[in-house]
Amino acid sequence: MAVSVGLDIGQGSVKAVALKGSGASITLSRYAVLSRQQLRDEGISDEDPVALGSRIANWLKSEGFPTSRLQVAVAGRDSIIRYSNLPPMPPWRLQLLMEYEIAEVAEKAGESLTADFAIVPAQTGSDGFSVLVALAKDSAIEPIISSLAENQLDIISGSPAAVAAADTLRFLGDPEKSGYSVVVNIGKSSTDVAVLDSGVMVFARTITSGSDLFNRALSDHFDIDEEDAENCKLDKRGPGGEGIGPILSQSMTRLASSVKSTLNYMKGQLKLRDDVVPRRVFVTGGGARLPALARQLGEMMNCPAEVWDPLAGIETSGAPQGDLEAIEEHGIGASVACGLALKNLLQASSKLDLLPQKLREKREWSHRTRWLIAAGALLLFQGLLTIALTGYRYSGEDSRRETLAKTNAKTVNSRNAKHKKRVGQNNERENYLASLSSHARAGRQVQRVLRLVSDVLPRNMVIVSIDLQVQKRKADPDEEGPRQAAPVKFLISGQVDNTQLNCEQELAELAAKMESHSSVAAVSIDPTSETGAPRVNFEIELTPKDPEG
Repeated sequence: MAVSVGLDIGQGSVKAVALKGSGASITLSRYAVLSRQQLRDEGISDEDPVALGSRIANWLKSEGFPTSRLQVAVAGRDSIIRYSNLPPMPPWRLQLLMEYEIAEVAEKAGESLTADFAIVPAQTGSDGFSVLVALAKDSAIEPIISSLAENQLDIISGSPAAVAAADTLRFLGDPEKSGYSVVVNIGKSSTDVAVLDSGVMVFARTITSGSDLFNRALSDHFDIDEEDAENCKLDKRGPGGEGIGPILSQSMTRLASSVKSTLNYMKGQLKLRDDVVPRRVFVTGGGARLPALARQLGEMMNCPAEVWDPLAGIETSGAPQGDLEAIEEHGIGASVACGLALKNLLQASSKLDLLPQKLREKREWSHRTRWLIAAGALLLFQGLLTIALTGYRYSGEDSRRETLAKTNAKTVNSRNAKHKKRVGQNNERENYLASLSSHARAGRQVQRVLRLVSDVLPRNMVIVSIDLQVQKRKADPDEEGPRQAAPVKFLISGQVDNTQLNCEQELAELAAKMESHSSVAAVSIDPTSETGAPRVNFEIELTPKDPEG
């Protein structure tokens, strides 16, 4: 039974979830919470990633968590999520475009970035699609993850916290089967907002407001420190037993307004025609323990809103008693850690990975080295065993010499016969390969034409199909040597964006570029549909030069 661990290093606490997966069944194995206040009491600063990583690693080991294949959350303050709306294009071109965009952002940022992207099924009102691009500064996430790895924790990926919370609602919650569902994960200093459309994530974002809004409001009103304000918030009354609802009302309105504005931001980012109107809001995270907050969110978004415990619908009977107490007290804050753990267990989960490239390469090298050491040890054992067996065999050589000589003679004769047979088979293969080589030119022609199209095709043109036509020729019985490759030509169909009504000029320029290329013998380009339409179909007939001519 596979076990997967999700680790969420938040500003208020560190949460670890271990889930077991067997077939369609998922159960909770372990859940533990380490308070940041406890770490500060131990003298571990939030600004010291080396000490923090070492303490978290020791904590996980002491709690009995598996130390391999851990998923770590990348908090919203350390990551950026952007959206791009693109026209239809093949996957290879999308990959190149995303690499260019990521490199451009890294150049503007002036430092190394880790990035990944995924296509989201948002309706853009056109025949294009939307792409979620997640980026994180290496300087922000590499120190803590490196510290964890140096303390023998096997970190295999890092995922944006908002995306992990969305995965938890997808697989452990009850999102609407049609329409929008919103999960709002309220942390200490930030809030993760993710939108699901019919159970599929289409938008994720982190806003820089969290439950510390309420702590500051209480601290300012009662003139108390942050720790006392946190206790007042949990007790739902002031230091003298006063009600705190009116004091927190303004902060709740600010946070609810930020969440609602995120939906308007989603509409603009994904180029949606209609407003994003959710059918239900799921409020989770440590800040969700204020019941009035869910009601405020529901009133502002004009839909039902409920406090959601991500561990309420999962089997926990196998967890230790101490973990059950932690679930009772802190289970509402486990949405991000659960989503991370599900990433290893479910193929349909989000595969975004923000693990820095340097750490990814180091991990891969480490894993390869382990296998090499194991292979070396196996070869050494095999060598020693061979030496021992050889000594044992030679101990009775005098009594078996005559028998071995006869056996060796038979073996040599048999090997010679097999060798002659292999020589004949090899000669037949060489003749067959020589015949195949004469037909390989067409394949090289295809590669050259695809490279040419990739180099000269403008951004507003899309290739629909490429048809290779090989002219048949009759075999010459008197011809000696390998048969010459038959001449080929390509029929290329495509479509051009004619918004500017200049498709004829652009097609002529494309023909000139192709004709000037050293690999082209002849080319003709003609539109096959009305040239005044917004999109014009065209066809290219291209005859390449013989690569060996």
